[in-house]
Amino acid sequence: MRNKAKRHRKTSGAATPDCGAAVAAARPKVKELLAEYQADPTGDAAAIVEILMLNQLAGEPGREAEAIQQERGRRGTLEGDSGQSSTQLARQNRRLKRDLAKSQAVEATIRQYLEDARAAAPARKEPSQAEIIEKISAAIGLRGPLIERVETGPVPHA
Repeated sequence: MRNKAKRHRKTSGAATPDCGAAVAAARPKVKELLAEYQADPTGDAAAIVEILMLNQLAGEPGREAEAIQQERGRRGTLEGDSGQSSTQLARQNRRLKRDLAKSQAVEATIRQYLEDARAAAPARKEPSQAEIIEKISAAIGLRGPLIERVETGPVPHA
């Protein structure tokens, strides 16, 4: 039995944050910040909104690059697995072809043996009546040739 190595993805040790809870907690502060920005578009709220927007836009390429890297990693894993599978199938195919060739060679040898045996066996002929009687006599213990009875004269009525 073969030992198959299993591949595991590396995961970070940190637990994934609960995004839904974080968004729910931040929502009131975001509304308050937007209200301040609408009231005074030149104030501190405007600067904060601008910084948040710039950070969001600057962070996008990094996330895209990370997603592309993850996709490349997945593709590499799949290609490696498919290559390994095709190698295993090729080995199995070679082994099965070898086994089939051995079986066919044995079958050919047996067929040749049977043909030789049929050719060597004498042609059977039907035994004559005398041969049958001789075999039966030998089997029941009466050896010797059959003596025919010759009678002269009329056949007695029994």
